[in-house]
Amino acid sequence: MEQAALYDNIIEYFDTTYGRKENRLAAWQLLCEHVGVEAAPSIIKCKKALDAVFINIFDFVAFQKGGPPFKRFPTASALRTYTKTGRVFPLKLAKESPILRSMLIKVFFK
Repeated sequence: MEQAALYDNIIEYFDTTYGRKENRLAAWQLLCEHVGVEAAPSIIKCKKALDAVFINIFDFVAFQKGGPPFKRFPTASALRTYTKTGRVFPLKLAKESPILRSMLIKVFFK
């Protein structure tokens, strides 16, 4: 799959599954469940739980669509090292999808 189509596929998955509204508790709870953390009773608590989860977005979406299990990395640094192998999702594209954007970490530093 070409890169642009892959990005579109990921954005479509996040928008279809979790929506574009950042203020929907059910969406955040579902994301918590999908990444393997306990869903919390508030958006703030869900976000806090998700802050401790480091996964590659490409691998996560592939798993959700029937692919192999995704790996949870112990630290942002470990995920950053893995992601630099070519599995970087552009921040510019993720800005339109608030829940997708929340899953990004800084990969490259200037």
